[in-house]
Amino acid sequence: MPHSRDISIPWSDELRTGNDLVDTQHQRLIELFNRLAVMRAGDIERDVVVPILSELLDYSRYHFDDEAEQMRRWCVDQVHQRAHLAAHQSFVTFLQRTLAMLDDNVADGIDNLVLFLSEWLLHHIMGMDVRMTREIRLHQAGAVAAGDSVQAHAIRDEMTHVVSDLYNQVGARTFDLHALNVRLKREIVSRRHSEDALLKVDQLLRALIRASDMLLASHDERQAMQVMCEQLLDTNL
Repeated sequence: MPHSRDISIPWSDELRTGNDLVDTQHQRLIELFNRLAVMRAGDIERDVVVPILSELLDYSRYHFDDEAEQMRRWCVDQVHQRAHLAAHQSFVTFLQRTLAMLDDNVADGIDNLVLFLSEWLLHHIMGMDVRMTREIRLHQAGAVAAGDSVQAHAIRDEMTHVVSDLYNQVGARTFDLHALNVRLKREIVSRRHSEDALLKVDQLLRALIRASDMLLASHDERQAMQVMCEQLLDTNL
């Protein structure tokens, strides 16, 4: 069931990284996210959700490719590059799995997406991307300054990487649990269908026994057949 709480992300100066290209692309990502957030609070239709989600996936890949190129071009610290690219891949996988699970339950799919996506975007932009653009600016100013910056922010950067990795793991776990939940629901429905079928078979057996008993007792085949038909109708088979 969709939630009514508004979790859209308003663009603000706090989300600016200082890199005009990155900031412009972030605004587009958040715009796409907010379209999903609005839908989460209202009626959700798969035919409407899928195009928006697909556009977000395509644009995310485009944006991530740009960031990866900037990190390579300006020789951003390799440890950070690996953590940054891992976060990008996790996000892409999350979106792909969301698209794949929409057939099971559209509302639950969007709920899982926007709850995780809102936190992922905020942390990634304000943590990973701010750190990336800071080093790029320093590299542009001079390699020595960039190296000094990496050392000066080593503890904070390590914490940022750890939190990013936790988001990757939480996202993967969210979808694993969702898949398990869907499977359990299907098993419950299948079990209920089996139990209903067994109940009807039992009712049929009892009807046959009653008809057989009447036939043996009365030797009236016509009456026995009538009772059997009535019993069969009562079983709804």
